[in-house]
Amino acid sequence: MSGDTGGGRPGGRGRPKRPPRARPRLLTRARVGWPPALRELKDLLYEVYLAAGAPSLDEISEDIAADDDLAGAPSRDTISRVISDGRPQQQSDVVAVATVLARRAAWDAADLARRVRKLWVRSQMVQGVGRPIGDLRDDLRLVLDQGLGIHPALNTENARNRFGILPAYVPRHHDARLKTVVDAAVAGHSGIAVLVGGSSTGKTRALWEAVRVLPDGWRLWHPLTPTAPEAVLAELPDIAPKTVVWLNEAQHYLAPKPLGEQVAASLRKLFTDPSRAPVLILGTLWLAHWDALTTDDRRPGARALLDGHKIDVPKAFTTADLGAFRATADADPRLTQAAQHAEDAQVTQYLAGVPYLMDRYHAAEGATRALIHAAMDARRLVI
Repeated sequence: MSGDTGGGRPGGRGRPKRPPRARPRLLTRARVGWPPALRELKDLLYEVYLAAGAPSLDEISEDIAADDDLAGAPSRDTISRVISDGRPQQQSDVVAVATVLARRAAWDAADLARRVRKLWVRSQMVQGVGRPIGDLRDDLRLVLDQGLGIHPALNTENARNRFGILPAYVPRHHDARLKTVVDAAVAGHSGIAVLVGGSSTGKTRALWEAVRVLPDGWRLWHPLTPTAPEAVLAELPDIAPKTVVWLNEAQHYLAPKPLGEQVAASLRKLFTDPSRAPVLILGTLWLAHWDALTTDDRRPGARALLDGHKIDVPKAFTTADLGAFRATADADPRLTQAAQHAEDAQVTQYLAGVPYLMDRYHAAEGATRALIHAAMDARRLVI
């Protein structure tokens, strides 16, 4: 922005010298993506600005100063921002600019002022979809299976009441890669990360650990109903900047036909739109689902969305991981038990109760085991 000297167009440095019939240099609008009401307001203001003949900042200022009935008295810079760069200003300033532009354009000034007030109020009231990250931090029940999908850990020695719902977390190599994406989002750059690994390897917990430390002002949106793809498509226009799009088991969003490809295209548009930044699109997938979505020529949208954003989550802890894990285990009996009994260093699977599930499976007989097999087959055929 320039200073308040001179009489240039909004965003200029003073009124340039031109031949008498030269076409005036018009203001370039900044892109406004959210909320929709603000975008509509900026489009309306720019339309009346053009219809008024693109008057200079000085001309608009003089018109406002000459009308004692206007509540707003915006500075020259504020006038430029009202018309161009998408930042919300005081309602009275926006109405003052709209009123004098409407008169120059021979529009109904009272009607335009009414429309501007309504859109301004709507733009201020919108919060965006999802819940504040702080709400989830304050009530971890919201992040478990019926919320974000994190498996509750074993409850050895009443550990949940003594130490909390979730055991202490030990960061691993994939957490460092994920943190890079999240840190870039905090700095203002939209990001995508998809954690890919087997069942109960800690993918969803890793996502939660990465986002729970986001600054206040961030929201988390987990679209679910009426179906996962329909939820995304219905509410995507209401995603505000600083929103985490939570796609746990992302195949439920990207695989269904025909909506999956529409979801992929819409998420790519959101990710690449600088006026909506920053947003974080985070998901989890089993390797089989990843392969199906990224190698199927009938799903080019899903492949384009996911390509380059894969972070592998190993099924077992490395020697270094186990060292850090055992150093933490003394404080929580769940971790102690996992460190002592997890086979092949598959700690997260043990904490998620895999041994108990396997015991139940092996104990099942006849029709019960047949039902389990049918459920397993159905699960494999989700996509």
